[in-house]
Amino acid sequence: MILKELEPYQCTAVDGTMDLYRKIGFSAILFLPGKGKTLTMLAIIERSFKELGVEVCIGIVPKSIIPTWKREIERSTDFGESIDYVEIGAAGVASFDIKKLVRKTIVFIRTEAFQTKGKALSVLMTKFSFQRECMCFIDESSMIKNPKSNRSSFIRGSTRLIKYRTILTGSPVTKNISDLWAQFDFLKPRFFGVAFSTFDRMYNVKRSVRINEEGATRTVNQSMADVALLRKKASTELFKSDAWRKLTEEAVVLEKELNDVAELVRNEVYIKTNPLCFFSPKESEVPSEEELFVEMNKEEKEAYVSMKRDLFAIAQSGQVVNISTRTGVFQKSRQITGGFLDRENQICKVPSKLQTLLDFIDDSEEQAIITSSYIAPCKLIYETLSEKKCDMVHGERSDRDNQQAISRFVNKEVQYLVASTSYISKGIDGLQISQLMIFYDVPTQDFDQVKRRIFRKGQTGNPRFIILTSVNTIDERCYSMLKSGEDIASSIFNYSDEDFVNAF
Repeated sequence: MILKELEPYQCTAVDGTMDLYRKIGFSAILFLPGKGKTLTMLAIIERSFKELGVEVCIGIVPKSIIPTWKREIERSTDFGESIDYVEIGAAGVASFDIKKLVRKTIVFIRTEAFQTKGKALSVLMTKFSFQRECMCFIDESSMIKNPKSNRSSFIRGSTRLIKYRTILTGSPVTKNISDLWAQFDFLKPRFFGVAFSTFDRMYNVKRSVRINEEGATRTVNQSMADVALLRKKASTELFKSDAWRKLTEEAVVLEKELNDVAELVRNEVYIKTNPLCFFSPKESEVPSEEELFVEMNKEEKEAYVSMKRDLFAIAQSGQVVNISTRTGVFQKSRQITGGFLDRENQICKVPSKLQTLLDFIDDSEEQAIITSSYIAPCKLIYETLSEKKCDMVHGERSDRDNQQAISRFVNKEVQYLVASTSYISKGIDGLQISQLMIFYDVPTQDFDQVKRRIFRKGQTGNPRFIILTSVNTIDERCYSMLKSGEDIASSIFNYSDEDFVNAF
């Protein structure tokens, strides 16, 4: 029995999913982070056990989120009287005996266990499909958005025979509409009626090519199918004035046509998917967000200038600034602004961002979460703040240590929780007791999901977000793009060589 009272939109999702299960067997819960996807799914599971004769519910859940599910079960249900739950990692698959499941059971299988196509897991999933009446859900279903990955194909292939299926995510589309294909293919094979390559070619319209001549820049909207052709044109005809004029005219027409087409095809996709989806209400209030500008110290400036000098040398030599070079330069520039030459080595004893952070929180008694995209700054901040009662979570620590750190923060045993951005971006509950989150560096992905660790149901105050930004560096460009809703990595890596160099 669910002990908590559900919100109206949660009740709608539960009732609607049960109707869809009876009619077609699948649904999608697309609530914003913090809006109760977990509790809603538990209510659906309970009713499926009672009303549909389901014996086993398989939950494919990221390893870091399973403790949240267990905590929600213990806190918000009395399942212990009638429903069991177990967890299976990659190592426990071979020894798991399905015959020992004597009661209704929720079986949590770590998403990471599907990374490689293991025979034992394939056999286990087949046994579930044939020996028990099953349902299956995927939490953070955007993790299977790439249909070509082993994880995505294995999960979709091994769950084909399961009768009832649901996806849960707060971000079904993270980059473009093609992200939907694999998630809905899990719900129903060939849901969109075409293969992924065809779907991507039909519906994926995005900014891809920049054409330059004498300082002029035009960004052209185009489908993936046209990228190679237009790039070839640009490289062979770019500096011929007649060709440039013709290409510009083509670009204007293409941009208008594709904008019109994009609107039509996206509506077509949403018309097809919306009847299966349940959403939470949009937020009515916007939390406070501000930049805290940082002036780099002498050593950091020298390192940054040296990095730029090397980049200019590559560009001026006539070499193409390829993806590998761009990735290295982009990461290095962000590490330098944080006070590191690379993943491990500090530029100076006290980086300018760290000093700015210390000045900002000086004498404060407010609990705060401090995040960084890199683990080295996390460790440095943790060591520096150890006297102020601080704990830390990131992917290199054990699950047990991370969960204990989160518990200490939630129980107010420590004032600061230092966290890697990637670790806290998904499914960690309880952090909303804090009203302050400080970003040591500008996050290039999952920004909204990280913010929603504290801006979620249960937050009683007015959350604030502080972003440390080093002036006259890539930080400013990244934050500007973040605010405008651009995908930072895609945009920067699609720059021309000249624009890429100038971005720093």
